[in-house]
Amino acid sequence: MPTHLVRDGGEQLKPEYRKVNLDGIVPTLVDGHDVMPQSLAIIEYLEETHPEPPLLPKVPVDRAYVRSVALQVAWCEIHPLNNLRVLNI
Repeated sequence: MPTHLVRDGGEQLKPEYRKVNLDGIVPTLVDGHDVMPQSLAIIEYLEETHPEPPLLPKVPVDRAYVRSVALQVAWCEIHPLNNLRVLNI
């Protein structure tokens, strides 16, 4: 479901979204009864369950590079500076 992060105070904080993700964080992937609320887990899940078209490069060193960039964004390097939870403190 599309979720606007600032409209009406943040749609991710609304009760409808909180039914899917109690923490009210984005993104969340819902596949049937399975719910995945973490970007890297979603990417890996999609890569494994829907291999075409691939989300990650075929060459292992290129895959490692893409993962390293994703981890920098997700874990402390860039993400906290643009994260609404941090900005609203």
